[in-house]
Amino acid sequence: MNRLAIGVFWFLAFCALAGSEMTRAQEPSQTEVDHALAAAKNVQTSQLDQGLPETRLEDWLKTQAGPEGRMEWDYQYSTEPSVHMHFVEAVATFNKDQSFMVSIEVEQGQPLSFESGWVILGRQRSIDVKRLSDLPQALNKLRSESTDREAIR
Repeated sequence: MNRLAIGVFWFLAFCALAGSEMTRAQEPSQTEVDHALAAAKNVQTSQLDQGLPETRLEDWLKTQAGPEGRMEWDYQYSTEPSVHMHFVEAVATFNKDQSFMVSIEVEQGQPLSFESGWVILGRQRSIDVKRLSDLPQALNKLRSESTDREAIR
């Protein structure tokens, strides 16, 4: 019985060590993060959505945010062994409290792809952006609602 308990202990210890090594192996280096951020900023919008012009994503998003917009870029990833997800998120904030977010999948060895996005319409409302080319229409809705609210004041 003692040998069985010791065997089980060492087996579990080995599995835990192997699992932690696998997780560490998935964590990207700073060079990989920098490369993913640069790739997402420089990808042509037409590569992400055929309905869009051949424009760098960073430039196109800045245009969508307008001159008052502030862009922030962030790299996100999952360390779960069964989930291999790496994303670059671009968040634009404008008019003090209005914003939109776009998430680009940046899996190594795969072409970049639009994953998701949304436009925040208020404290409790948002519009999901199913395709990158839907972003301008969602932003127009946001801006028209803002104009309507200001007219009421």
